[in-house]
Amino acid sequence: NGPVWIDYLAEDLGQNGLNFTTYWGGGDTSEGINFAFGGATSETYNGVTIPNEVTGELEPLPEPLFSTGLGSQLGWFQDSIDDGLQLDNENALFIVYAGDNDYNLDGQDDPTIPVENVKTALNFLIDRGAQNFLVPNLADLGDMPLWSANPEKGEEINGLVDQHNTLLETTLNNLSTNNDGIDIDFFDFNSVIEGVKGDYLFTDTACFDGVSTVCDNPEDHLYWDVVHITTPVHETVANAAFETLQAESVPEPASGLAILSLGVLGAGSVLKRNRQKISPAEDKVA
Repeated sequence: NGPVWIDYLAEDLGQNGLNFTTYWGGGDTSEGINFAFGGATSETYNGVTIPNEVTGELEPLPEPLFSTGLGSQLGWFQDSIDDGLQLDNENALFIVYAGDNDYNLDGQDDPTIPVENVKTALNFLIDRGAQNFLVPNLADLGDMPLWSANPEKGEEINGLVDQHNTLLETTLNNLSTNNDGIDIDFFDFNSVIEGVKGDYLFTDTACFDGVSTVCDNPEDHLYWDVVHITTPVHETVANAAFETLQAESVPEPASGLAILSLGVLGAGSVLKRNRQKISPAEDKVA
């Protein structure tokens, strides 16, 4: 229902916005590129399904929408390089966020697979000169309104998320150890969302019922629909991500930091306004 956290973070880092890759008709990408795609899995494909017009049975999206997973996004990145994309790797930040649709949409029950796919993506980018990374873990997907009618399934998914996050952090530590000059910042997305859940300002019910009814106060809701958090929560996440980057050896915004995002984050328009930066421990949305 508005900008997502990558949009707010781009603003925090002094960018004028983060346009979608020109591969999909995006705008000016001189300051950053968003390769991410809604519904993307950590594989090459999209996890969204739609009903067949004749049989009513669910089936994958048609091409080219089907081939929009993380692996395919890496292909778009390579195509961009082949077409002349010039990167100042010392001042480029790569954000790689994937895995939630593997569990929510694709029925994945082996966390080693999405984590290995993220590792493969990071190595792919490192091999092409990338130096600075921000890699978030996953929130407890089983707590989404999507699973409110099936709490046992929600608990199962949360167990997979716990395993995923542990494996991911270990994997990132190992990658950092084995690659001199590479800065991989782990972003604890899960803890930020847990903090928001404890905030009395938010309710964890969905604002939009997915059909026609929209609540009158989306700013007070954690979730916009049964799977997506609202834009005020995205803003809180961006504040925490910004603080994570400030605490690490990431180039200052004034140095011309460019952002390249891969994974599942769809880009929205950036609101042009100044906001006070607050620490993760103080994240509140009024």
